[in-house]
Amino acid sequence: MKVITCVVNNLGFIKIQYYTLKKYLKNDYEFIVFNDAKEYPNDTNEGNINIRKDITNLCKDLGIKCIEIPNDYHYYKNLKCSSTRSAIGMNFMLRYQLANPDQYLILDSDMFLVDYLDINERYGNYKTAFYIQDRVFENRIVRYAWMGIIYLDFRKIEDGYLLDWGHNYGVTDCGGLTEAWVNGLLKPNEKYPTSLELNWNKEDNFNTKDVYLFKSIRGHTLTIDNFPDNFKKNKKLCEYLNEDNRNINDLIFCEIYDGIFLHYQSGCNWRGEGLEFHQKRTEKLMNILIDENES
Repeated sequence: MKVITCVVNNLGFIKIQYYTLKKYLKNDYEFIVFNDAKEYPNDTNEGNINIRKDITNLCKDLGIKCIEIPNDYHYYKNLKCSSTRSAIGMNFMLRYQLANPDQYLILDSDMFLVDYLDINERYGNYKTAFYIQDRVFENRIVRYAWMGIIYLDFRKIEDGYLLDWGHNYGVTDCGGLTEAWVNGLLKPNEKYPTSLELNWNKEDNFNTKDVYLFKSIRGHTLTIDNFPDNFKKNKKLCEYLNEDNRNINDLIFCEIYDGIFLHYQSGCNWRGEGLEFHQKRTEKLMNILIDENES
């Protein structure tokens, strides 16, 4: 089994994922970092062209396999659309997955496991597990797999070549072009819920034969008092989430997926808070999630 992530500009995220996976993931796995940092100045690195080399060196120090995404894989240097950049990275990783069939857990660079998980026990009966994203377009609902966290078992998936992490411009974000593949997973009489139906349904009866659907607490929907108990028992983490100046009226900006994954959100700086802001927030989170004895 392999856990893979694509990193653009934040080395701290690699450390947090490395140590939290080591602590909480119960399966044997290989952690692979795809290095998508740029060797030329652009808005993702704020002019620091050494980040790519720093990522490579950190992976070497931690014993992590690091695969570099060629800079010329991006079709032009000053690509502004974060969804397009994400899609390019995801499709590059997809080529690796198709060439190396295995169980894959794909994590956004700022998605962290914060509680115990046995992949085979929770997702092993399914071909895939993902959060279903939806958008309304021309009086229909477009449902597709969100790229932030997804489990894919390429030992069971026969039509992986149909996957495409591109997006419909002006309609969806990264992953919009997975719609046809996602719909092809349904059996007769099965259907997907809307994200609202999924997140607020307490019966857990929306999983299909081949698809496990993640529930989510999305950003700016709940206060910390409404978070799951396994999060609330970590007082330092709650304080960290509450002090985030990206919150709105006590509604937490960070997100939770499947009750055990914390999504920091906007970690690649697509909102433009600045790399220094994210580095400081990352250092605080690292101190909370990583025990000194583990590092």
